[in-house]
Amino acid sequence: PLHKLKCITQEDNTMISFEAISGPSEVYTKDFFDLFKADPKHCFRCRIENDNMEPVLKENDIVLINSSDKDIKSNKLYAISNQGHLEVYRIIKQLDGKLILKSENKNYSDISTTREELESNNIYIVGKVLIGTIFF
Repeated sequence: PLHKLKCITQEDNTMISFEAISGPSEVYTKDFFDLFKADPKHCFRCRIENDNMEPVLKENDIVLINSSDKDIKSNKLYAISNQGHLEVYRIIKQLDGKLILKSENKNYSDISTTREELESNNIYIVGKVLIGTIFF
């Protein structure tokens, strides 16, 4: 089923979870998950809530997120919870540990930050995007 991102913050601790909502179902095979080395129990289909990745991904496109894969590999797409809204960025990991959040949409500027700076602003890496409109 389709899922909606939920973020609950209690005493400086944020829990990210996924709530099943009505929507179209997709069937993925074991071979599909093996290809991405992903456990289906940690993969969720969600709608993107902004247009910063256009034309690659459009607002309201559905992506499959591996929520257990939060270890940044440079130049891959990751789902981000920004104040509880699901956004996708291409993340570039620099040698000094800084992260560059890149949008495909030229109307958005790159964001240079650290994971700690993100989290201090209630922005969290939800997981790696496995598929959307195209494979990554």
